[in-house]
Amino acid sequence: MVRMKLYYQTASATLVQFIAMSLLSAVNNIISVVQVCTGDKGGCFSNSTASVAFFLVTALWFGFIWVLGFAAQEKRSRLLAYALIGAEFLVLGIAYINFKHGGNALTTITSGLDIVLSIWIMVLAFRLSRSKGGRIVKSERARRRSIQRHLKE
Repeated sequence: MVRMKLYYQTASATLVQFIAMSLLSAVNNIISVVQVCTGDKGGCFSNSTASVAFFLVTALWFGFIWVLGFAAQEKRSRLLAYALIGAEFLVLGIAYINFKHGGNALTTITSGLDIVLSIWIMVLAFRLSRSKGGRIVKSERARRRSIQRHLKE
């Protein structure tokens, strides 16, 4: 049951992404603030302000993607599925850059997880766009059988 939900539900996938990226962003920002504020350098206030702003932007962006994934699934809209693919492609690009130039291990892990989640959601959104408003199935042959069964009933 859970496997099937993860196979076709963009709303569940984007919720997982929202929670994971928000939590990891918060942890990364807290570590950054602690490192700057405990060091001998100045800039604790400016770093804290920038970290809070960055966290809010990150949470809002992934919240938007979550709403987009939910809407695409509920409306079975090709246009919303393509918009979701575009948003995830942007996330994938930023995560890839962060992965290549990550500062610490947690940043690299966060970016790697973001890459995996983005690809997963893009695949789900692509399947949704191909379903043409119907059920999401593994093959076109399974879709035809499903339609034939539905017509017989």
